[in-house]
Amino acid sequence: MCNNKVSKQSIIPPYLLEYIAKTCDDNDKECVLNTLEHVNNMMKKSVEEDSLKHKDNSIIYNKKTLSEEKNN
Repeated sequence: MCNNKVSKQSIIPPYLLEYIAKTCDDNDKECVLNTLEHVNNMMKKSVEEDSLKHKDNSIIYNKKTLSEEKNN
């Protein structure tokens, strides 16, 4: 399972990696657990970055905006 020569990239759902780790042999288990840790770190980082990108979307009207709306 830990073949570094293969250059394919796939997304394996974490629940599937957990199942494989519970049922595979010791040789594959280490590789699966490393992959699972990597996936979990990426998911955590993605959530943190996404929450930092979005600001409060509350609408604040100023004089200019209200004036423009009245003219249209």
